[in-house]
Amino acid sequence: MGSLVNNIMVVGAVLAALVAGGSCGPPKVPPGPNITTNYNGKALKGPFSIRLTSESGKKVIAKDVIPANWRPDAVYTSNVQFY
Repeated sequence: MGSLVNNIMVVGAVLAALVAGGSCGPPKVPPGPNITTNYNGKALKGPFSIRLTSESGKKVIAKDVIPANWRPDAVYTSNVQFY
């Protein structure tokens, strides 16, 4: 389970652009382990919250889990869990 959470947090950096834009939709994830550091020519600025949805539809939010001074190569953790 730990690796799944870490993978979600990496993808969260890409999804942060959606949070910054005030809307949510499908992520634009490049192939491979790359992380997007800008969106439409604008730098991504934290903090970022990550919303996760399970296959059953349950949603949980890790509020401000990625800080304002985030780095693309860093790992961020949260105590948020699905029950």
